[in-house]
Amino acid sequence: MSSGRVPRDCPSTPMKYFRILRSRVAALSAYRRTHTPTHPHTYTLTLLLALSLAPVCAQDEAVPIDVRLAVDLARIDARKLRPADTQAAGAVLKERLTVLSAEPGGQVDARAPEDIRVRVTAPKLAPSQLRLFSRTGRLELRHLDDLQTALKPKGRYLLEVYTVQQKRVIRFRDQRSREIVSAEKFLSGSPLVASGEDLLPGSARVVGDTGFATVRIRLKQAGSRRLDRFGREPGRMLAIVLDGEILGLTAVSQKPEKRKDRKLDLDDAPSEVDIAAGFSTEAEARWLAVVLNSGPLPFPLTVTSPRLPAP
Repeated sequence: MSSGRVPRDCPSTPMKYFRILRSRVAALSAYRRTHTPTHPHTYTLTLLLALSLAPVCAQDEAVPIDVRLAVDLARIDARKLRPADTQAAGAVLKERLTVLSAEPGGQVDARAPEDIRVRVTAPKLAPSQLRLFSRTGRLELRHLDDLQTALKPKGRYLLEVYTVQQKRVIRFRDQRSREIVSAEKFLSGSPLVASGEDLLPGSARVVGDTGFATVRIRLKQAGSRRLDRFGREPGRMLAIVLDGEILGLTAVSQKPEKRKDRKLDLDDAPSEVDIAAGFSTEAEARWLAVVLNSGPLPFPLTVTSPRLPAP
């Protein structure tokens, strides 16, 4: 079974592979003519070992893969889209393509909202990687108002987190009526503190090690000021939301120190927010950073035919 790493002598093209394989078979033949094997099947087993490299190289070798996408008609009316939106979507996908392609020169052909084609050179594309293309990438920082916390015990709503089929689900419960409120409904009534428009361009980056990788973002001056005002009251809870999904939560634990030069600090140093979304690998954190740095798609997309080998 392949370990996921390409062997040093694994060639980049099938023709190179067959050349290497042919040279190995020739070397084995020469060895057979000059040496007497201790077992009659020694040469056969050695030849089979050389041939067994083929599946490994074929699996790990980066090959062109075609991915087709289309506007998600369940979430938007295609009649409201303009030609400029299609071009903007192609530019965003082109930037996201750089993190997936093992070789430069990936292609994006945005013909129409219902026909967008991406060609990426990679050994394979996992479902989490395909989400790089279909994820809209709209970031929001929302104040979870009236939520009960240790520093705010009189909050009306309780936060409930549980796991279903290895997927985290967040919901809220009204303590008065005992009714369950979905995250989507709760977020729609939560005040907006900052959005993707407040991000400094290209500021998202991965920090930490592979065991606990996070994505750090930086806000522009206006967003930094709003975030500073939000953090002046202990007990407040901030939700980091991407495309309606809560990626992380952060609470204000104590009041900030009062300083006369606080205004100067805001002017000089943009606020930073860490997104600790429980990434299973550092690559997942890197993919999120690419989505944030590329900007949001002008309209939602869905993958119509993933992982089709290019002709």
